[in-house]
Amino acid sequence: MNSLEKLVKNKRVALVGPSPHLVGSNLGDKIDSFDIVCRINEVLFTKKLRKDYGSRTDICFWNMGTAHLKEFSFMVNESKEEFDNVKLVVCPRHSLHVTPYHLQNFSPERNVFKNFESLNLDKKFFHIGDEKNIEFENAIGCHASIGSLAIMMLCEYDLKELYICGMSFYQTSMRYHDEEIEFFNNIVKKDVKAHTPGGHNSQVELRYFRENLKKYPFVTGDYYFKKLFT
Repeated sequence: MNSLEKLVKNKRVALVGPSPHLVGSNLGDKIDSFDIVCRINEVLFTKKLRKDYGSRTDICFWNMGTAHLKEFSFMVNESKEEFDNVKLVVCPRHSLHVTPYHLQNFSPERNVFKNFESLNLDKKFFHIGDEKNIEFENAIGCHASIGSLAIMMLCEYDLKELYICGMSFYQTSMRYHDEEIEFFNNIVKKDVKAHTPGGHNSQVELRYFRENLKKYPFVTGDYYFKKLFT
């Protein structure tokens, strides 16, 4: 049994994304009530929005690509109190980022293990395994988002419940809430309004999950999830 499965097996798990449709939802207490709370990439950075996004984080699903190290490092420093309680950092990407998208757009010198070590975090690290990453992306049919890969990883385990919230599969007009836009634009110096979905094909991902999530009766979600999948 791997380190991720040990944490989530037979547990009620919430997977929280950064979509702005959670703003004003008052779902924070519900999210924090789950046995395990997982968050995707920069969504740990939500101090002003705890009433909507919750405050607990047990597991972080991170890209661990070289281009993202600056924002991860800053986020950890700014959210030190919250990050101290993180039990596991999970990377669902190929260790060398060798998909056609990455080979075309990035330097081949992208090793997720070296990148994690460079952050000097006193945290456990779990990597999906390259074969499993390739299996998942082939099944979805595109270069999948971290959120989609996180769903697939968690669905492999025996959970009591998987509650998916804050994930719109890029179907909302804005990708991020205002605080995260400020974080990217003013701190990381990345214009998120001009930032593409990173080679992801949201319609392909959405179609895959519409066809396959019905196999997992323990999967549920927020109102937007229900809008997309029911």
